[in-house]
Amino acid sequence: MNAPTAAPVRPLPAPGRAGSRWLTPILVAMGALHLLGILAWVHLAWLRMRHPLELGNVEGMLMDSIVRLAHGQPLYGPPALDFIPLAYMPGYFMIVAPLVKMLGAHMWEARFVSLIETLILIVLIARYVWLDTKSWVLALGGAGIFIGGFGFAAGCYDLVGPNAQMMMFAIAGVLALRETTGPRGAIAAGLLIGASFLSKQHGLLFGLTALPWVYFFDRKRLMPFAIALAAGAGGGYLAMTLWFGRWFPFYTYDVPSHWSHLNPIRIMNYISKDVFGTWGVCAVPAVLAFWPAWREGDRRVLLAWFVWGGGLAAGLLATLDPYAYRHTLMPVVVSLSLLAPIALQRVFRAVMAGSVSERAITVLAGALLIVQYPAVSYSAHHYLPLPHAEETRIDFYARLKAIPGPVLMPYHGFYTWEALGTTSMHLLALDDIVRAHANGLLRHDPQALDRMFDALRHGPNRPWLVLDLPLERTGDESRPLWASLAPHYRLVDSLGVVTEGLRPVAGLRDAPSLIYEPIPDSPDK
Repeated sequence: MNAPTAAPVRPLPAPGRAGSRWLTPILVAMGALHLLGILAWVHLAWLRMRHPLELGNVEGMLMDSIVRLAHGQPLYGPPALDFIPLAYMPGYFMIVAPLVKMLGAHMWEARFVSLIETLILIVLIARYVWLDTKSWVLALGGAGIFIGGFGFAAGCYDLVGPNAQMMMFAIAGVLALRETTGPRGAIAAGLLIGASFLSKQHGLLFGLTALPWVYFFDRKRLMPFAIALAAGAGGGYLAMTLWFGRWFPFYTYDVPSHWSHLNPIRIMNYISKDVFGTWGVCAVPAVLAFWPAWREGDRRVLLAWFVWGGGLAAGLLATLDPYAYRHTLMPVVVSLSLLAPIALQRVFRAVMAGSVSERAITVLAGALLIVQYPAVSYSAHHYLPLPHAEETRIDFYARLKAIPGPVLMPYHGFYTWEALGTTSMHLLALDDIVRAHANGLLRHDPQALDRMFDALRHGPNRPWLVLDLPLERTGDESRPLWASLAPHYRLVDSLGVVTEGLRPVAGLRDAPSLIYEPIPDSPDK
């Protein structure tokens, strides 16, 4: 009896051919999904840009700084009832101020600058990812994940503020490092990251994390890069100090350095809940791919991990501030959006070890990027401006103009400027000074702020107060100062239905509501 004949063994399909006809439409669908998300956000940002009222609780405060700079008024000075600046660098204000000077003061101008800077940042992220992956799908994925993190970062990308500008200059700087080989590129990179620092202090962290990359992998350019970074950041800071005066370092260094406190719980929440919780699909592959990339010694690919180091450091620095808002996490979102597509591609290459085509690896990496979306997704409806904003603005300004005296609105900026041509002391900026207990002002003159409030307790022509909350609940660290005004002010009116239309879309949920009248001094005062 003959033995059964073995069935012929069919050869495995060559990598790159099996199922290839199905991969192309999948890749196209993935790219279209990311592009659709980006375009949807651009449409949302365009609708928000034209909104005449605050969308976030610090927008008006920053507009006051822009207005002062545009009109040649001091930007940094001693705390006063009419103005206290936030602890922000002036780079963003300096870019917006010429628009305000030419076109008049409107929030849309500052938001337009933020929108343009965010669009440039989208292009920079996509360009960076494409250079390392050579995949337009993953490049769109990186940009798409960045836009997907809009809600995670409290919708700050298109608001009045320096966040987008800081990240635009920082990523432009590291991209210049990656794409160039000579000293000119290193100098350009250092100056761009220096400009990021002059937009917001956290930008310097991307220069500090880029320095070790240059030291390990591009040492011949270490001196040009370090000198340019020092000139751009340190030299720029010195020039700003000479220009704006001694109060500039007080607000931008002295105050934030004294409100910072190490808090292990905030640090653990940041690492476990934010980075490796919400962003785990992106962060875990980034960790897995680091050591193989380091062993291979591909210096250009490794730069993406150093960028992530800068983003992680920026988020870690924000944990030192118990009052930090979610916009401080934007550097984490940007750095992970840039790194995750690169890391995912390398992880799947290692796992598949040549068993599938490069196109299939792109599909797998792209699929995981899409899996990340639900964890960071945001509701566009939540960030849409409230309707009838122009009618609300007209009614609100009519109420302000009807007040028979000067007006102080410490919870909000810019409203009093538009309605009355004056600015107000900012509550958040005041709280910052009070909670920075050992700052130079309070160390040498502990009663300085109390004396400033004396002008609200007694004297002629005291301002009326328009507050979000009752006087006894106004302020955090500065609450005792506001409570001391209780015997000198009385509640006389409220804004009623106008308040609902003034609520910011992002940030504090309160809005201008209560009107307090100063009680005249007794005759013996």
